[in-house]
Amino acid sequence: NNDHFWAEENFWAPELHKYNGKYYLIASFYKKGKCRASQMLVSDKPMGKYTPLAKPFTPENWECLDATIYEEDGKLYTVFCHEFLQTHDGEMCLAELNDDLISLKTEPVVLFTASQVPWVISHEKTDPNFTNKDFVTDGPFIHKLESGKLLMLWSSDCKDGYAMGMAISDNGIKGPWRHLEEPLFSKDGGHGMYFEFKGKKYVSLHHPNFPFLSERPYFFEVKEEEDKLSIK
Repeated sequence: NNDHFWAEENFWAPELHKYNGKYYLIASFYKKGKCRASQMLVSDKPMGKYTPLAKPFTPENWECLDATIYEEDGKLYTVFCHEFLQTHDGEMCLAELNDDLISLKTEPVVLFTASQVPWVISHEKTDPNFTNKDFVTDGPFIHKLESGKLLMLWSSDCKDGYAMGMAISDNGIKGPWRHLEEPLFSKDGGHGMYFEFKGKKYVSLHHPNFPFLSERPYFFEVKEEEDKLSIK
């Protein structure tokens, strides 16, 4: 409820992270005439009230969404999607954030594109509203496995519908990232996050993805073995 906030619609995909003693809500926002962007809101308490930082941190002229953050070796990184609506082959991008959390310290680098991944199919095969052969990247989330390797949960389209896949890095956030052959969840749900509660491991995601506005939160207990997650 901020009269001066720039966005007007598509308040999407919030993530909540604790960083340097404060709570940051990261979400994607849109206004006609501007590119979709990811921006942080800050609060001293997890339940808010949250105040938007000065501006989005994703590149101004890029269509971006679904940013997450990850701290490694004292540096704060963001992983975000350069959207398929602009690139046609959705990109998963990495950049280091400045201390102000409203700008990037380094130029974004592409970790991978959607079409490089074995299980991904083009978006027009799952969404009748699209006719171009485009490939989607959505919803990255980074989790350090017990082995010390990094797991990235992220989403795209597969033969069974919207899906959440897994990528592994043996060498930290910069990768290279290798993709597991099969998604963790492939039945028209995705955009997930990992969390632990009362000693158990869980993944949250939204399902179903179609029809539009039918998404609801789903929670699955998972187990970790052989450097991957599986649903229990």
